[in-house]
Amino acid sequence: MALDTASYFILISSGINLGFSAVLVIFLIFNFIRKKTIGTAMLLTAYTFFSLTSAASIIYRLLYIAQGGDSALIEQLASLGPLLLLPAFAYLYVFACRHILKDSEIMRTYIFALIVAFFGIATAVVAYDNFNVSDHLNRVFTTKVFVTNSIYTISYIHFIQIFQIVVSIYVTGRIGWRAWRLARKSDQPVRKRGLQTIGIGVLLYLLGGMLSAFDSTVSGIPALMIVVAVLRALAFAAAYIGMYLGWVMPNWYRKMIRKRSWFEIQYKSLAKGAENV
Repeated sequence: MALDTASYFILISSGINLGFSAVLVIFLIFNFIRKKTIGTAMLLTAYTFFSLTSAASIIYRLLYIAQGGDSALIEQLASLGPLLLLPAFAYLYVFACRHILKDSEIMRTYIFALIVAFFGIATAVVAYDNFNVSDHLNRVFTTKVFVTNSIYTISYIHFIQIFQIVVSIYVTGRIGWRAWRLARKSDQPVRKRGLQTIGIGVLLYLLGGMLSAFDSTVSGIPALMIVVAVLRALAFAAAYIGMYLGWVMPNWYRKMIRKRSWFEIQYKSLAKGAENV
């Protein structure tokens, strides 16, 4: 099936998004090799799953184009994107608890276990439905499907997507809110800018999520599909970069903040002197 204009732009935007996230994963690998800390490993794991989500989206669209539309397999593969985001947010949440969130160890363990457990169960269901992994699993799920047939046929894919949305809003919302609050209270320029950068990254990620909600709305309108796809890819790419800079704070970014802070201090001094004249 030939690529139409909308599909062409959507694939390009998805590829750009994957490219940015993959580059950040490479940076985090080097960062982990240098520091060898648990926090860096958690952030690396989270970004790896973010990259896999982008890769799954590209594979899904390529299969959709190759087969000329929806199929049972493609419909099931559509669940891989939100499914892979669950461990990404689980590790991002635990990482944030080491830095800016103040959850107790019991609470963070329960939340992490809940997300990971749901991810494991959902993965098993998708594997069963797509690949029929074993006769034993087939017998187990056949019984359960028969008992809860009315619930199962509603589409567990939608349930996975809803759970992923709830988790993403909960994790990113708390991180963003906490980052902005700490930034307001901080009088250290580097820490303040870093927290603000994390907050901006969270806002951009939520914007990308909102744009994703328009996929079905603009389906069949090529111009709007292109606009939504490009804006969504840019929002996600900028969000990944913003949160990476805020969390890691590379030396070049620290130097840029310090230099900017010096200029701001000089400007404020000049402005205050002008008022006193």
